[in-house]
Amino acid sequence: MTARAAVAVPGAPDAPTEGDRRRFRNARRKVRARLHEIEAARDAAVVEAFRIELGAVVRSASPLLAPMLAADGLTLDDVAVRIEPELGWPRRPRLGGSKGAPTPTMTAHTLRHYIAGLNASLTSQPSSGCEVRRRDGDYLAIRVVDHSVELFALIGGVRIDTRFGELRVRTADAVPDTILGASVGRLIEEIIDHPAWRGRGWRIAAVDEDGGRIGPALVVMTGSVGYRMPWAR
Repeated sequence: MTARAAVAVPGAPDAPTEGDRRRFRNARRKVRARLHEIEAARDAAVVEAFRIELGAVVRSASPLLAPMLAADGLTLDDVAVRIEPELGWPRRPRLGGSKGAPTPTMTAHTLRHYIAGLNASLTSQPSSGCEVRRRDGDYLAIRVVDHSVELFALIGGVRIDTRFGELRVRTADAVPDTILGASVGRLIEEIIDHPAWRGRGWRIAAVDEDGGRIGPALVVMTGSVGYRMPWAR
């Protein structure tokens, strides 16, 4: 037997019927399923658009990323596909002016100005990225800053930052002033040893006394390595 639709009678009460409730539940269930499909499609489209941007702009990476990730059995390609846009993208980060960091000839006279110039960025923070957390509480944060994939890490009591060919190393353990004063020109591994830079011949170019609350920063010029996102090759 086919159920008949309720017919409104003029002047009679028209309260919701069980049939009305059933139709409402069925309609709501279909709408939720459709909205889920729409949201999933939108999320996929956002990721696709975000990767178009990364694929177009990223051209380099810190040379420290490969050895740091290798300690966890990972490659840069492994984590690149996990990079997600920051909240508010693409409105954030905002694009700044067209002037980038200076690229003078590296001499003792220009080193200070060059290091200061490395802080220049086309975009404002925050940056996009992802994290690799370790069981011992240490973690690596992979960040895309303008054209480059960079690293922020807390390993033991050592804080590591890279930016545009520069490495800054800070340690929670106090380094005697006599050692700091004589550290410029010495290998970074002679002051703070770590497998990721051991044997690379990287020398300390400067000591930043304003290195933050956990101590001065040892500044090392590592340079960058060419890198393109896996989907942009």
